[in-house]
Amino acid sequence: MQHEKLLKYSLLSLVLILILIISINGKKKNAQWVGSNKNTVIKEKITLHLAGAIKNPGLYTVPYTMRYKEVLDEAGGFLDTANVDKVNLASYPKDGQRLYIPYKKSAKKRVRKSYKKISPVSLNSGTSLQLQTLPYIGKKTAVLIIEYRTKEGPFKTINELKNIKGIGEKTIEKIKEYCLL
Repeated sequence: MQHEKLLKYSLLSLVLILILIISINGKKKNAQWVGSNKNTVIKEKITLHLAGAIKNPGLYTVPYTMRYKEVLDEAGGFLDTANVDKVNLASYPKDGQRLYIPYKKSAKKRVRKSYKKISPVSLNSGTSLQLQTLPYIGKKTAVLIIEYRTKEGPFKTINELKNIKGIGEKTIEKIKEYCLL
């Protein structure tokens, strides 16, 4: 009889412990578990390194239940140049993680940055590679310049570049100081 009673209390205790464990796991679904099996601890807060195209990059300590979007809002949000499509804002971060928000690639970055170092190029004898050293002149436009001068003869003025698709007055203004005839 005493043995049966002990067995009932043991089973009841086991069931209660299981219910407690399940309820803790349910509440702490995304908790950060640290340590070995004997010393397992649940961290209530995590520390993240936020970098890139955000208003206030740096280290942040936040509740483990926050998603990336909420963490980034805490950091002041995104810059206008942020490429947020490259980051899963709905996921949960992990302790010690670095989150980098990339910048959008802009047309300004594709343009050569230092025009002062550009050597002048002859429109009438420059190769495709030489013409491509001019600001705003890419591979296709360089080929069009060469095709035009082959068909129409040598350039007589720099303004003749207007006859080439993709080159307008603004482009001519920006490159004329680097063009020779």
